[in-house]
Amino acid sequence: MHRPTHSPALPASLIAALLLHAACIDAGQDAEAVEEARVDGLVELAPARPAGPRETTWLRLRVGGLPRTAEIRVSTPEGALLGTLSRHGASYGAPQAATTHLLPLPEDALASGRVRLRLTVDTPGMPARAPRPGEVEAVELIHVPVDP
Repeated sequence: MHRPTHSPALPASLIAALLLHAACIDAGQDAEAVEEARVDGLVELAPARPAGPRETTWLRLRVGGLPRTAEIRVSTPEGALLGTLSRHGASYGAPQAATTHLLPLPEDALASGRVRLRLTVDTPGMPARAPRPGEVEAVELIHVPVDP
């Protein structure tokens, strides 16, 4: 059995640095735009290597201390929804362990060799926001075998 290969997971501190780095590139070093991009939950990732002929690329997120009724929406920077993640199955009042979620990416998501995503936390009755530290512990691209 062929095991998927993947790039190392990014700790929360590196995710914040990536958000700021992506903002600096896109906003021409404007300090307000950097803060706005960080608040908007933008992240840019590149796979460690291109997918092979019998592989596809998926997103793997490790979600930590997310409020019970909250969901994380994964979309393109333009707003096209790619998927929604939640604490599905978590018990009320139980300590929340990190959960790993896999999300297939559209074939054209890596057309430029990189993927840009917006992560948004949606909680009923509250405005949507970027994930807080500890809510998204890791974001990475992995290669998954495809049946012939």
